[in-house]
Amino acid sequence: MAISVKCRACGAAFAVKNELAAKRIRCVACKEVITVPGVAADAAATTQASTAPTKKSSSNPPAATATPLPKPVSQTAPMIRRARRIAPDELNEPVVAIATDDTAEPTTRARVVRGPQDMQAESVRHTAATLSAPPEDFETLRQKVFASFTSPAIQPVPVVASYRIGIALTSLLMIMLPLIYLAMIFAVGWLVYYHAANHSGMISSASQSTSGRNSGRAAIFALLAYLTPMIAGVVLILFMLKPLFSKPAKDSGRRTLKPEEDPLLFEFVDRICKAVGSPRPRRIDIDCNINASASFGRGLLSMVGNDLVLTIGMPLVAGLTMRQFAGVLAHEFGHFAQGAGMRLSYLIRSISLWFTRVVYERDAWDDRLAEWSHSIDIRIGWVLYLTRLCVWLTRKVLWVLMMAGHLISGYLLRQMEFDADRHEARLAGSRTFATTARQLAVLNVAYRGAINDLGGFYSEGRLGDNLPKLILLNADQLPEAVHTKIDVMILESKTGLLDTHPADTERMASAALENTEGIFQLRLPASHLFRRFDFLSRAVTWDYYKEIFGNELKKSDIHPVDELMERLKVQQAAWKALRRFFRDYVSWYRALPTPNEAWETATDIPTTLLHLKRHRAKMLNLAEGYGKAWKIYDDADTQLIEIGLAEALMQAGIRVRTKDFSVSLTSRSETSQEKEAAKIRQGRVEAKLVAFEEAVAARLYAGLKIARTKELAPALAKDGFLVAEIDQLLHMFQHVNERLGQLLMIRDAQITMGKLLSILSDHNDNVQLINHIKLSMQELYAHILNLRASFENLPYPFDHAQADISVADYLLKELPDRENPVGLYEAADAIGRALPPLQARVLGRLCQIAECVETQFDLPLLDDPPEPEVDLTDSEDDDV
Repeated sequence: MAISVKCRACGAAFAVKNELAAKRIRCVACKEVITVPGVAADAAATTQASTAPTKKSSSNPPAATATPLPKPVSQTAPMIRRARRIAPDELNEPVVAIATDDTAEPTTRARVVRGPQDMQAESVRHTAATLSAPPEDFETLRQKVFASFTSPAIQPVPVVASYRIGIALTSLLMIMLPLIYLAMIFAVGWLVYYHAANHSGMISSASQSTSGRNSGRAAIFALLAYLTPMIAGVVLILFMLKPLFSKPAKDSGRRTLKPEEDPLLFEFVDRICKAVGSPRPRRIDIDCNINASASFGRGLLSMVGNDLVLTIGMPLVAGLTMRQFAGVLAHEFGHFAQGAGMRLSYLIRSISLWFTRVVYERDAWDDRLAEWSHSIDIRIGWVLYLTRLCVWLTRKVLWVLMMAGHLISGYLLRQMEFDADRHEARLAGSRTFATTARQLAVLNVAYRGAINDLGGFYSEGRLGDNLPKLILLNADQLPEAVHTKIDVMILESKTGLLDTHPADTERMASAALENTEGIFQLRLPASHLFRRFDFLSRAVTWDYYKEIFGNELKKSDIHPVDELMERLKVQQAAWKALRRFFRDYVSWYRALPTPNEAWETATDIPTTLLHLKRHRAKMLNLAEGYGKAWKIYDDADTQLIEIGLAEALMQAGIRVRTKDFSVSLTSRSETSQEKEAAKIRQGRVEAKLVAFEEAVAARLYAGLKIARTKELAPALAKDGFLVAEIDQLLHMFQHVNERLGQLLMIRDAQITMGKLLSILSDHNDNVQLINHIKLSMQELYAHILNLRASFENLPYPFDHAQADISVADYLLKELPDRENPVGLYEAADAIGRALPPLQARVLGRLCQIAECVETQFDLPLLDDPPEPEVDLTDSEDDDV
């Protein structure tokens, strides 16, 4: 007799053999792990299997899976753990019954957070492959989606009286802040009027109090003293009125969807609104952000109605299941489920954002005022300096008001987030809330990786056509160490006093209190809600690029992401080979021995191979000591940079304070002593550095010599390594290797000039400083000019969208204006960001060839070094 099973995750129904009763299997459709009901189970139970935890009874304990259950946690510190990977041979193991105590209080389970490759319990694993069109026809998919709602609506989230009172009082206090601002404007206007009406006699008094030639000078001085407050006051009033009429930058890069083109999405959104009791959006927009938001379509003008706009980030959809996506929408619409509270909170946010703009936003007015104050004679220009001081003082007062607004509104806005989180948990489930929070963190980290990839693609004249897909590909490639750091980051997150969103730990604990599975549990990819998801993803990607590059963007710049990722895999393989070969000890500012012997072909392979093996063993013995020596050498180099900065400041007449640098460099004697000590530290470890570098270079060059032989060349050609490529790469490697000293000088000159420019605004009357900056600019320009010129006739060694591009144009398309310090700084920065990675890529490819030679003689590849630490700070900045 067959047992009927229905997967609660995807809704698929199928029959299994009787022998699988009470065993764990995978759903044939979505691969979700489910438990087959027992033969004697109740009829209703036999038609539905679920992975959700059920209420236990001591008299009739249910079957439990062999996978460990998440431990109960307190309401303030939810547990985050990884799901254990289920081995194939475990799928048919019998389950274990667990007895429970009827008298025990039900525990609140926190949401379970998964690892990167194991999300079986809460969602399907998302890869770029899930972005394809859904396998079902539209009507079948539609029925499956809406059949997955187990209830027409969630239980209403109660609003306590204290919350209503709090939002009303907060709104009142926030409205007072702009009124204080208007009062300041009127106060300045009244003071100007009072001065103009009551102090005009100071001019005649000054001329009468002196005689002769001095009376004219006194009258002029009195006139300036009389006019200055009026001029400064009028300008100040204009600056204070300007923010009242200036509009914030418009959001661009959005597209509006049509109901007839994506009917399932619109119907799904309407269903979510009905479930949470929120008004329906009048419009649905899409963009390229990892976020979703519901807002008023016409700002404050929409507060009298329900003109809502839902904005959906396509990368967000790409990375979530339908269940998670439904929860995110419920969260956003949960903000709008309360009529008056929604409008008051919008008012609070608007005022807070307006104050932030007033305090920090600068425009052409500010630049023009600063330019006039510098260009006009100081005898008249001091009036403008006084005006700038008044503007600065006014903005400081506004900063105090802004911080007061953040402090007043912060607590209430955090409570509103908790309220929206409850809507999300009641619709999608408490545990799903946790997986969504973690997935958002993963997507934000992956976004940073995708942007980094785009920078690499763009350096070769290409851009990916599908940013959401690129983000998902990066998410799939995140190493386990990064996922561990994400877990730690979530666990250690804390709420700041001025934060508008609570920390993830607090939000997870609050959602866990709901202790619900939600009313919607379908775990198909959220992208299946869109009829043309791939097309729309490429469209918003184009809009994203257009916003950045403007009219410079051409359709020929756009290339398929899959093609670019294949190119990237080749580069990553070279990078891994470089790290293996050098044991992760590669310095971009220390030249290796000249590769003269690498140009030769080995005439005696056994002898050359013996030479290779000997230096391979030697460098492995020296590697650990090299790492320690390099740390000392690099720390000393950092100190030498600080010393150079201190010397430049002293030469410019700027006082150096003890706290300005890691060591005291307040006098020339101190800088001299510290410089000598740093050079001594470098000298002590130089021999260890040279020994390793010579050994690793000898190993590499010996491998390249063997690669040129007729015995090895055919075998290497099968792996894609040609002798002609070795010559081109060696030429490039040697050229850069010989010019690392120039690169070092550009680095130091750029750092020095940047430091001097950073203090110029506070010392713009310091002639010594200005002259020193000009001298630094001349020095930096000469270094850039010489280095770039040396690469003019050197072709770019890899595939570039511009086929005949030179390395000079790759590093810097055109020389900067020698009189423009910002242009010079950016040019030096561009060279510093382009040349070392290019040299690493060239050297990595040569290491791949040498490794291929070694494997031909049964020398195993060395182990990959541990992955470097990843900084995840500021990687999570979402509003959902």
